[in-house]
Amino acid sequence: MNWTRNQFIYIAIAAGILIPIEYYGLQLVAIPFAKDYNWIRQAASELGMSSVSSVPAVFNLGKIFGSIPTWIAAFGFLFGLRQMGANAIATWLTFFAMIAVALNDIEAGVFPLPDSRHEGPFLIGFPLWSFSFIAAISRFPESRKLRIYLITNILLAVVMLGARIVLGDFFTPFAGLFQRGFAFVTVVPISVGSWFLAARFKNFSIQDRIFNL
Repeated sequence: MNWTRNQFIYIAIAAGILIPIEYYGLQLVAIPFAKDYNWIRQAASELGMSSVSSVPAVFNLGKIFGSIPTWIAAFGFLFGLRQMGANAIATWLTFFAMIAVALNDIEAGVFPLPDSRHEGPFLIGFPLWSFSFIAAISRFPESRKLRIYLITNILLAVVMLGARIVLGDFFTPFAGLFQRGFAFVTVVPISVGSWFLAARFKNFSIQDRIFNL
């Protein structure tokens, strides 16, 4: 029974690998419905606007249903980290951060631009996930390289935001490119973290099974 339970947890954790695939893949699916869309100049969320896309529901419903891997991974991370003995506070913060990321996707789909509710407080999920997950895996063997990777992406995100604020209008013609680059240092790390945790949880489960034979 425990082995079967661990298999479900492993699959749930691994579902997080799909998060950036959904993010970028949905755009590729929605762009054909936006005839004059410019991916360098225009943000991804504009694909959900009726003034941009002939079928905005493709993007908006995609954001809503695309949150499913994040919901699944959130519970996988919660049970997986707890079972592996990670810090309880960091584990729960990681869980709540992933729930916030999922809710942010739903919010974006339910309230497409130019609705002011398109983006809201749930965006806090991305930085919260980075810091809490780093804390959660800090005692795990072989996590040093991942922690360096995550910290590097945090610093890159801060630099990018700072440059956007300081340079302002310079980034306007590159708003879409900037957004996709920013997602590369905020969304993709969740996938990398899922891959790492899934692999470590699999090894942990195998060892646990051996010891309990």
